[in-house]
Amino acid sequence: MANNSTINEFSLGIFFNASSMAAHNAELFRERQLLIFFVAVILTNGTGILSNILLLIATAVHQPLRRSSSSPLIVHCLLIDLYTAAISTPIGFIPIYLGPVGHDYLAQSICKYNTLILYLPIGCSMWASSVLAVHRFIAAIFPHQFVCLTRKPALFCLIVLPWTVASIVNVLPVFQIGKMYVRSPATGACVLLSSANDNTQLILSTVSGYYFPTAVMGVCYTIVLVKTLIDAKRRANSQAIKRRLEISRTLFVSFTWHCLTTYPTLIVLTFYPRQYGGSLTLQLALKYFGSSYSAGNPIFFLASSKMFQAGAREVLRCRWFRLSAVGDDVTTREVGTKRNGKSFTADRHGHPDIDPRRKRPMFLQDKRSSGKYLTTNY
Repeated sequence: MANNSTINEFSLGIFFNASSMAAHNAELFRERQLLIFFVAVILTNGTGILSNILLLIATAVHQPLRRSSSSPLIVHCLLIDLYTAAISTPIGFIPIYLGPVGHDYLAQSICKYNTLILYLPIGCSMWASSVLAVHRFIAAIFPHQFVCLTRKPALFCLIVLPWTVASIVNVLPVFQIGKMYVRSPATGACVLLSSANDNTQLILSTVSGYYFPTAVMGVCYTIVLVKTLIDAKRRANSQAIKRRLEISRTLFVSFTWHCLTTYPTLIVLTFYPRQYGGSLTLQLALKYFGSSYSAGNPIFFLASSKMFQAGAREVLRCRWFRLSAVGDDVTTREVGTKRNGKSFTADRHGHPDIDPRRKRPMFLQDKRSSGKYLTTNY
């Protein structure tokens, strides 16, 4: 009997040691995963922050980008991406770093306001991108009516609209109306749940926040790109068409990147919720991929657009400082110079004079039969 008792105690000791060792190894594996995840997020977002700042300055100083009628909306999207990469994503991932145990007040507070910290700018980015798509669509299909959308009041409304819609959708979870964010007991991450038995609110918020803006972007960018390709074949020498084609292609690439980073998470949550909830590796991979849109978007802008590349080179070489210095010294004007058979005024360096009403070189301005200038750059 004594020998059997000793053997049982020895077996139990081995079992408990093995269990504690397995738990210790699982904790080490979890910490290693989190370390890799946060290092990847920091490197990716750091690159995205610098890239967004570079594109913002390039859009402000590079003439072909600044002259585009959609440049205020592009700047708006870049500012949202910069805010998301620099502020929203790091704060939103704090509960994952804290883990499922401890720091309850901080983690629960972040989860309660997670919809305003993280998902408000994401939703605003979705709607801002769809507004930009509609703006480009009207410019390509209805160019005569498009002039109304280039005025400051119209652009102001187009910038405010995404924030209004995203705020209405994302302020409800703070007051636990229809849905709410709670802390996951498995990973510590913030999880969206229905505050009632009815999932109608969740479905409506998903459709209005993701599917509808994506559908608008897809339809508009596809039509614009196809029409611009057709116009480019008919008018191969038109610089305006070439510029429009380049911007349309860049925005379509951005739309494709948006789909690749957004919808894998939605598909997994819809069809494989148990696998998602039980795998920390899958959760971290999808969260990293989903948070990479704002950081990777400017990189795709630079890779697909020669205008953004030229603007970035102008910023990095500080050319706008030298150009502004030269412009300050120019005072002498020569009138009556001709270029391509058209008269225009020029300075003593031969640079075309700028019409103060239109801010464009006179010899680049086309005239309609009515005698008014056609200055819309889309």
